[in-house]
Amino acid sequence: MSSPQDHEAASSEISIMTDLSSTGPNETTAQSWTTRRAWELYDYADDLLAQRMNYGMVAQAMLLLSFVTLFVFQKDIPTRYCFIAEMVLGIAGIFYSVFQFVRTYSLSKRLDFLRLTYLKDDPLWVEYSRVSDKSALILNMNYRPRQYTIPYLFIFVWLALLIVAAVRVYWPMPLG
Repeated sequence: MSSPQDHEAASSEISIMTDLSSTGPNETTAQSWTTRRAWELYDYADDLLAQRMNYGMVAQAMLLLSFVTLFVFQKDIPTRYCFIAEMVLGIAGIFYSVFQFVRTYSLSKRLDFLRLTYLKDDPLWVEYSRVSDKSALILNMNYRPRQYTIPYLFIFVWLALLIVAAVRVYWPMPLG
């Protein structure tokens, strides 16, 4: 059985909800809901970006390990097959870097949109930005390093490795 106090509390709760629904949410409630939703989306997108970057780094590391293994043990494999395998790995690395860039760039831009549109006026974000601005790195990277620059670096690494492999085939060095 419910007590009169429980009944009174429930009826006051219902009247508050009725008042809110009849007058509509005030601006503060709508802003807090929007900010809360923006934080949820930002958190999800930031986690997704971190997962994509981690997976990409592991995939690139495996491709690089394969390439370096072929490069180091070239004396055990005929030069032509080694060169073909290195080219395939290098081209796969470049394609994967481009794919990773497209995926991380678009997600990074979405994070920037949320930050600049919805979170810029949030007191927590303002304080976080103020603190991180003081400890910013050179080149004004004030809130995080740009995640989409890492695929650029991998493209340059793959191009350099492909050049080294091509030079090695055309001007072979004596194996010690």
